[in-house]
Amino acid sequence: MKQGKLYIKIFLSFLGILFICELLIFALFIITAGRTFRDRFHQYTEAKVLVAKRFIEDRINETSGGTPRGEPVKEGL
Repeated sequence: MKQGKLYIKIFLSFLGILFICELLIFALFIITAGRTFRDRFHQYTEAKVLVAKRFIEDRINETSGGTPRGEPVKEGL
């Protein structure tokens, strides 16, 4: 066997093992840390949507003079 072919085989084996390890690391990150991040992101998004909803309801109530303050705007007009 030529020495050049041996180096190529070692290099390709190294790349294959490196690729498999990267996939395993990525999968473990998504399973462990990704779940926590997703839960926190969902909580922050819900809070922002709630604040925006209340802000819009207050603006509509102030400008239109329709429903009294504190009463939610009816959906499905």
